[in-house]
Amino acid sequence: NKDNPYINLINPSENSVYLSFDVIYNGKSLYKTDLIEPGKMEQYDVYSCLNAGEQTIYYSIDVYDLIDQRLLWTGIQQEQKLVIKKYRFVISFNNQ
Repeated sequence: NKDNPYINLINPSENSVYLSFDVIYNGKSLYKTDLIEPGKMEQYDVYSCLNAGEQTIYYSIDVYDLIDQRLLWTGIQQEQKLVIKKYRFVISFNNQ
């Protein structure tokens, strides 16, 4: 919702690799991170780019070596269902 519009793209501190996330909706990339080091995260605002209702996004995750940043694995996919709530209020005053 508007008060919590972000998804967290986290590389857990236990990892010994960099991660890069590509947030995908309807086959299109919405956002791609740079390399995220272990124990760090990036946030992405999905509220502003998705319509209200239940939406399915996918993460395509690439894994890189910590030392030379060599690509180790590519395209690991994870699905997430989100419920986007957007409220619109209209107030009308009828002055007679």
